[in-house]
Amino acid sequence: THGTAAWRGKHERRALLYKYCVSHIAWTAKRVAHPKSAELTVRQQTLLQDPGDPLLHFPSLFAEAA
Repeated sequence: THGTAAWRGKHERRALLYKYCVSHIAWTAKRVAHPKSAELTVRQQTLLQDPGDPLLHFPSLFAEAA
């Protein structure tokens, strides 16, 4: 779904649009890279992995909530 509600906050409104696409239909080979000085958690590293084979998905990032 798309859309927004009226913004009434006193601070600037920001939004993040995350587009997911399986590797075989990805539009570009360009990937998001994290700053080399940043220490990422395992979860963050997983989110920034290149697209891969749809049969070899990484485990759910929400498994701990189950």
